[in-house]
Amino acid sequence: MQHYRRGSIFGRSWNAQMDTRVWIPALFAGRKGCAACPVGGGCCKERGRLPMDNLLKRYDVLWTVVIFLLMIPLMRFEVFSLIEDELLSWRHLLRWQIADTQTTTFSANDIILVRTDEAFYSEYGGFPLRRADYGKLARNLAELDASVVAVDALFDYPNAYGEDPETAAMFAEAGNVVLVSKATIDTDGRRPLGLTYPVSALRDVSRSGYSNVASQSRVRTRISRLRVFPELTARQDGWPFAIMALAMHLGVEPELEDGRLIIGDIDVPLHRGLDLMIDFPELPGGTRFLSQSYGFSAMDILNMNAMRPDEIRDLRLDVAGKIVIIGDTSQAANDIFDTPVGQVYGAEIIGNTMHTLLQRAPIRPAHFTVEILLLLAFGALILSSSLIRTAPTRVLATLLLFGGYLTFGILLYGLAGIMIAMTYTLLAGLIGVVLISLRYFLTVDESLALSNRESAESNRMLALALQGQGQLDMAFDKFRKIPLDPGVADLVYNLALDFERKRHFNKAVSVYDYLKAWKADYRDVEERRKGAQAAVDNPMKGSGGTLMLTTGGTEKPMLGRYEVEKVLGQGAMGVVYQGRDPKINRVVAIKTLSLEAEFEGDMLEEVKERFFREAQSAGRLNHPNIVAIYDAGEEQDLAYIAMELLKGKDLSANTDPESLLPLPTVLDIMIQCADALDYAHRQNVVHRDIKPGNIMYDQDSGKATLTDFGIARITDASRTRTGTVLGTPNYMSPEQALGEHVDGRSDLFSLGVVLYQLSTGFLPFHAESMASLMYKIVNDKHPDPAVYRPDLPTGLRKIVHNALGKNPGKRYPTGAKFAAHLRLLRDRVGGERKQA
Repeated sequence: MQHYRRGSIFGRSWNAQMDTRVWIPALFAGRKGCAACPVGGGCCKERGRLPMDNLLKRYDVLWTVVIFLLMIPLMRFEVFSLIEDELLSWRHLLRWQIADTQTTTFSANDIILVRTDEAFYSEYGGFPLRRADYGKLARNLAELDASVVAVDALFDYPNAYGEDPETAAMFAEAGNVVLVSKATIDTDGRRPLGLTYPVSALRDVSRSGYSNVASQSRVRTRISRLRVFPELTARQDGWPFAIMALAMHLGVEPELEDGRLIIGDIDVPLHRGLDLMIDFPELPGGTRFLSQSYGFSAMDILNMNAMRPDEIRDLRLDVAGKIVIIGDTSQAANDIFDTPVGQVYGAEIIGNTMHTLLQRAPIRPAHFTVEILLLLAFGALILSSSLIRTAPTRVLATLLLFGGYLTFGILLYGLAGIMIAMTYTLLAGLIGVVLISLRYFLTVDESLALSNRESAESNRMLALALQGQGQLDMAFDKFRKIPLDPGVADLVYNLALDFERKRHFNKAVSVYDYLKAWKADYRDVEERRKGAQAAVDNPMKGSGGTLMLTTGGTEKPMLGRYEVEKVLGQGAMGVVYQGRDPKINRVVAIKTLSLEAEFEGDMLEEVKERFFREAQSAGRLNHPNIVAIYDAGEEQDLAYIAMELLKGKDLSANTDPESLLPLPTVLDIMIQCADALDYAHRQNVVHRDIKPGNIMYDQDSGKATLTDFGIARITDASRTRTGTVLGTPNYMSPEQALGEHVDGRSDLFSLGVVLYQLSTGFLPFHAESMASLMYKIVNDKHPDPAVYRPDLPTGLRKIVHNALGKNPGKRYPTGAKFAAHLRLLRDRVGGERKQA
């Protein structure tokens, strides 16, 4: 039988007041999160949406697109042909149920099989059939007016009993015999290496067609296609066995032209790789093999001379004008193969191939361009389904997509006989669904965010943050999502006291009622509720509650014209939010200062004036390494500054010896900061609070940005008022510690301290008490950096020495000079590293 192709199968939380699950690593988010999120994650959960709404910025979408595009070359070279043939089996069985019976009924008018099975050999008296008897079969079939006698047996060696001349004579007498040759194919089934013809004595009196799947073949793949090799068709008798027999039947020579097989008036397109998809017809009920339904035993032909004339006449009616295939269907021959419809003998596959060609190939492959379009269309639908947030709806949509595609492929194959490669589309879709589902599993989608999956701890921390910002209604809403216990009840009780202090007595009553429902005798709730209710019933004239930052409910908190989206962090004097300017849809960072809580009377007005003056000065700065200030304002005694939302994180985490950045990186950061300070000083703006926490660094871009210009003036006023220092003044210059006038050289001193710490992991000045620390900053010389890191270059020690001079006149005069020395050192250090 002919050659049939064989396939191959190929976090950490930045702010403790945020819900710990809203920053689940956005592994499939396609970006590192919100612009200034220092952990590279985050989401706009409070706005009821995910940060991955843009399909073009999600890794799961990117990888899904890559998978679908990768399937195009895999489909072109049929990498998963075995799986595709398995799917073809199911489609073929269903085709019998829905296709036109005319196309699924065997072409019995043109083809008949003569079998040698167990019953034959039992009567014949031995195995295998003698070569001379093959000749006798051919001669007798020719006498019965058979159109072509196709002998499915390989005679590639001389007969040991010398029967070749006798057999050749009978083949010559028949004059219509086609024999099997053997094609040697490489291991991947794509390139022929040569042909082995029948022995010359038989070849001279017959035609032949190649096959490399003989009765001794070890091939066990599912046979569903016949491959035509152009390298062989140019040779004599270089066509597949079934094609050659059919061409002899029609009295023409086969042709191969532009991927189409032409045999007389039969013109059929071939699949990629020049494959003909074999159509296996439905057999009559009660029969398993084609040879049982459309054939008879070879013994009838061998004993034809012993038949009566009427029996011979009936036999001639069955054979005349047909292609007769002589094939071995015995178990001893082991010439049986897996097909889409089960196990089929080799001779029967030949008959099915001829039937396929006579039916003008009712199963035809779709054009490769059509398959690509279907693949991409299915991919687009899979990506569209990823926008569905609710899991049940998304699963239902996915099932409908896969079910619809399977139904489409089956109906297209069954009704129109058009075969599309479904494996690659389904496999890519499955991988895409897994990636998208994994993304939804790793990131909190809207349906989960609005459900009760928020942890008690995250709600507690967020409620405390909201309470600290004066958003008491929202804080109470978060507290109510936490199961009450004594610890939580104490926090809710304090919230009720805050409502009273704000003179929101009606809301305080609601909180006390909430506590009473949990425990009627909790603390002094009953007495306080009565007092709050009395204040509601008999309010004092002219009194009223302090205006809240937000009204609660579904409205977003507002600061000035900005919508507050979420908390980014909290400092000693205020909170940093992520906000949005709805007019131009710009995302900003909003830093707030609780001036009313820190100052009173005339001092409060003075600080407000200073605050806006400093914000105005900082807003004039326009430098790539200085955070851009967009706006400043006041909202009910809560001052705020709207500024650029930065990527990356501050350098506070890189000040320990175990977490130091590489020295070239440190130098790059210091150069950028020195250039930024030089620009600011030329604009007569002094920072006053240079420290690692005020330097944001984006590791991906290598950009460093100075933040909090002008804020130090406000904190200085607070220190003066309280007599204490907010934070640790390790980075102060001597003149700053003494309360003297400062200029840009004070910032350069502080930058030198930062350089010292980022290089060694230690501060140059530290002490157990504040007074001792101030003394050391003013009087003591800093330790040599080599004490902590002997490997530091000498140049760095000199730069640190110049930056940390006690006398401002002995320091670097400008940031430009500081940056120039740092660049020289960086170039030298960089060169040494490359040579190492």
